[in-house]
Amino acid sequence: MLVPLLLYLIAICWKKNPLLIAILLGLLANVALHASVISGGLAVVYFIEQIRSKRLKNHDARRKILFSAIVVVGFYVFAIWTAWPPGDLYDHMLWVRGQSRSAFAWTVVSLIWGVCEPWILSIGFWIAIALCLKTRRSLFYLLPVLFFAGFSGAINITFHHAGLLVPLVISLLWMTSPRAKTNSSRYGIAGHAALLLLVVVQILWSAHAIIFDHGHSFSPDRTTAQYLRPFVKEGATIAVTSINEPGLSAYQSVGLLPYFDHNIYVDQSHAFWWWSDSNQTDEEFPSTLRSRPAVVIVECAWTTQHSCLPLDLDQPRIKLLIDTGYTLTNTFSGAQPIRFGIGVRSCHLIFQRSAAMSGGPAQSRPKTSPYVAKLQAK
Repeated sequence: MLVPLLLYLIAICWKKNPLLIAILLGLLANVALHASVISGGLAVVYFIEQIRSKRLKNHDARRKILFSAIVVVGFYVFAIWTAWPPGDLYDHMLWVRGQSRSAFAWTVVSLIWGVCEPWILSIGFWIAIALCLKTRRSLFYLLPVLFFAGFSGAINITFHHAGLLVPLVISLLWMTSPRAKTNSSRYGIAGHAALLLLVVVQILWSAHAIIFDHGHSFSPDRTTAQYLRPFVKEGATIAVTSINEPGLSAYQSVGLLPYFDHNIYVDQSHAFWWWSDSNQTDEEFPSTLRSRPAVVIVECAWTTQHSCLPLDLDQPRIKLLIDTGYTLTNTFSGAQPIRFGIGVRSCHLIFQRSAAMSGGPAQSRPKTSPYVAKLQAK
């Protein structure tokens, strides 16, 4: 949320005080990793602009720019120190390296994912923007975009990261806008048309998200917490695991904890996700299950082309629970709208022991969902 504000402030101050630009670029670098890459690209562009304008030949201007450079480098050092991975980073959580796709694929995705739909229009969009900047003799202003794409290809990118290109492009066109009114060339018109297309698509995506969220749950956390509240009040033991990537149980289940005044999970030592290899929740789950917790929450999350339901009973964790005497009693699902479709679906699957079902509080046993009833009948 801070990135557009900072980018637009940078655009407003672009041709003014270099110290102010340094401070804004430094703040931008400390918002997020992808924002820091954009900031670095803008810093390079600003330095090129100073060389082109021959301001560096002036002693006073050169001193101001040198001091500003020291300031922004200080911000960058602090950002790197803050974001440097700790030595105990959980190995299974290194999905930030984009292991499932090549670096080139991630680079391309970062440029087309958050811009236009269908994706083929994104290629035309970037061509039009490049031609527009070229007519302004500012093609090098695309360096922040290239930095961003390269970083996304080497590390990883999610949809909200891809959206950072939208305010960035607006800012780049803002910075390079001619001061004097001139007749637009056909390439300039193409650039403005591309920007108009971007605006229209973004508004339509937002409308889709609003309509989708009106009739669907974005997150299943609140309803799941309401279901679990009677169990928590009675002191029932609750364990958690995941059927997806090992180690993700704490990450996906942490959204339930703000609804309670303490950590409700018997098999998690921390009431937050701490990304440490000391977190052995999933590895120790079989031994936790031997203590017969009253409730087991199974976390699952799927990308666009999949769904949590119908449930695959052949999943190792599901089979282990069923073999141990647990029954699926309810499901709580949520979905995240992305573009004109659905991005990630997440589910909390509630498994309970028969003893817990017969002896648990009556208010904690609402009607079984139609899907669970159908599954139990099978």
